[in-house]
Amino acid sequence: MGRTAGWRFHDLGRRIERALNFARLLRTFATEEASANDLTALLELGDVQISYRQRYATGLALMPVRDLVGLDPFNPRSISFQANAIREHLDALPRLKDDGMAEPQQAAATGLVALNSTLSATMLTAEVCDELEGRLFALSDAISERFFLRGSETLRASGMTLA
Repeated sequence: MGRTAGWRFHDLGRRIERALNFARLLRTFATEEASANDLTALLELGDVQISYRQRYATGLALMPVRDLVGLDPFNPRSISFQANAIREHLDALPRLKDDGMAEPQQAAATGLVALNSTLSATMLTAEVCDELEGRLFALSDAISERFFLRGSETLRASGMTLA
């Protein structure tokens, strides 16, 4: 597939969906009461068992798992990696105005990246995962509002007919 705007929208959807899934997985498997089986499942779902073993030789622990799956900007499946990729895609798409001001979808992506970059593993609780999920849904809605027609919106000006 060519790396056109169409590809960017395809990849945006994939990245938003992946970030949503990992926010939910963290909320489910990375609780304070998480067992070794829960953490192992989370590492397997994130496909980062080898990376975890290379980085953390001490064995399974909650905070390193949270950090690797949620906050590591170099892990291609982490929420932070997805947020950075989303922002890059949105920056490459056309803007309505050339005034240098961020459009709603760009502001939402920047807010998501800022939140992720200021979090630590100890702060990545169920409530924060809920907030991440809400921000991702809001971002998805902002992208839809900006780039896609919905409902009764028309493609042509009133009074025009198709030949």
